[in-house]
Amino acid sequence: MKFNRGYFQFAFQEEKDTAADAPLYDLRLLSGTQIGPDREIQTKRTAESGRASDGVSVIGQMGSGGTVVFVCQPSGLGAVLYGALGACSSSGSTPTTHTITPEQDESLPWITAWVQVDTVRMEIVNLKINTLKLVTSSADRLCVGTMDLLGAGVAAYQTAAPGVPATAEDIDDIFHWAQAADTWTLDSETVGYIHTFEHTINNNLQGIPGEDYYFYDVQEGPMDLDYAATITIIDASQYNTLVWGAASPENDAEPAAAITEGDFSATFTHTAGTPGPEVSWGIDVAESHYRNSLPKLSIDPDGKPQDLRLEARCTGTDPKITHTVKNATASYELGS
Repeated sequence: MKFNRGYFQFAFQEEKDTAADAPLYDLRLLSGTQIGPDREIQTKRTAESGRASDGVSVIGQMGSGGTVVFVCQPSGLGAVLYGALGACSSSGSTPTTHTITPEQDESLPWITAWVQVDTVRMEIVNLKINTLKLVTSSADRLCVGTMDLLGAGVAAYQTAAPGVPATAEDIDDIFHWAQAADTWTLDSETVGYIHTFEHTINNNLQGIPGEDYYFYDVQEGPMDLDYAATITIIDASQYNTLVWGAASPENDAEPAAAITEGDFSATFTHTAGTPGPEVSWGIDVAESHYRNSLPKLSIDPDGKPQDLRLEARCTGTDPKITHTVKNATASYELGS
């Protein structure tokens, strides 16, 4: 078996327990993807004679879901952000602008997934995105996503591929996202040199047991929204703000005893074809709390630049974060 051959395709369901008709999104997978059914076996000790009693073994729970690691492309990125946050409004065409924010009143969308690894195929219904982590790197200009899924449905074996399989997005140069050199701001100041940006959405999902082996439902917990950035210090303002609470501290200022607040925004872009519509991914955070330890500066005899890592939690009013994705997809509505 050639285990490097496979796919993860998905679509949004209109409602729980009603599978989507066919997949619409095909993610290009990376190492670390593990998905399928899960089975928990419990051993119950019984009061039998002898110390080496085997007791009784039972199946305690059957689960479905797993971890999907993928390269973010324009259409798939908008889809997984909508699945993880739950609210999306779309407007315009070529490109369409999708404004994606945390859903506060309704629930996250249910997902149907079609999975293949070599000749093994599965259809999994009633999935939700528990966590989504996005990481961009200036080294390769990729955005890599890690998505953990939790299900309240059966992972059913399939003898054939979906009737209308999704088509993966074009691989030619479409992975590369320009690293926001002119549109990357921290605390309203432009930062020109970045190494990595990380963003984590955690929905804190909990499976609700029912009468069957599978979870009856999935309960959504409080949503945690975090981001981190590693930047090269080209002036001391970011460092001073994090340590002393001001870009230009007063003489004899002491380290700030309060948690430093900040804002963040960036827009990653690339062109899909020549000519072609704009393709971009923007993030905007109006208010956040930096929560990493105070950084130490180190002496480097070779004069290498200093790096500063910022870790923050989104703490503003609704919406705590706004993602703006522009691509050729018309809509991410339920059932689409």
